[in-house]
Amino acid sequence: AISIVLLMISFVVLFILRYFGAKAAKREESAR
Repeated sequence: AISIVLLMISFVVLFILRYFGAKAAKREESAR
């Protein structure tokens, strides 16, 4: 069960990082 929880956490972290990365990229594009 622990391995499943770790897998879910890693997926959530990846999703959050990708979300913030897209936000930062959009912000940089609009700033130009």
